[in-house]
Amino acid sequence: MIVPRKGVIELMRMLDGGDTPLRVQIGSNNIRAHVGDFIFTSKLVDGRFPDYRRVLPKNPDKHLDAGCGYSQSRPLPARRFFLTKNSRRAPLRQ
Repeated sequence: MIVPRKGVIELMRMLDGGDTPLRVQIGSNNIRAHVGDFIFTSKLVDGRFPDYRRVLPKNPDKHLDAGCGYSQSRPLPARRFFLTKNSRRAPLRQ
């Protein structure tokens, strides 16, 4: 599974600095991430990725918990954003 670079950057922005759980759904040609009241969806890149079993250790001794900056006490309004392919424009449109 290969997620486009712009999609990864936007997902990282959503996760920056908090502890809200992330739920990920992977389809045949897309990925969807649920973070608090936000839902992020991106198409997957069609292609082959290097074999992860050669890179990742078989018995890892580390654990990663990723979070985001969402607070239950301050609910955020629902918004829809679109990533653009044109690099001259702002990366997000509301």
